Amino acid sequence: MKFIGVVRAQFDYEAQDGDELAFREGDILCLLGQEEGDSDWLRACLLKDQTKVGVIPSNYIMPVKSSVSSYPF
Repeated sequence: MKFIGVVRAQFDYEAQDGDELAFREGDILCLLGQEEGDSDWLRACLLKDQTKVGVIPSNYIMPVKSSVSSYPF
C-alpha cells in the first residue's frame, strides 16, 4: 500500500456509512488518496491497523510534523 501522507486526528469521528473509517482523537492515519468527486473526503487507513481502510473527512485531521521515515510502513 502506498501512502501519500500521514495525519493525526484532531477529533473523534464515528463512521456514518459503510465506506467511512471511524477513528479517535489522536489516532495516526495514513492517507491513500483523495476520494473521487469530493475534495472534502480522503481515503485513509489507521496506522495501528492498516486493514481498516475507508474515507475520512479532511476537516478532522492535521498533518503530522515528524518525518514520514519514522513510521513503520
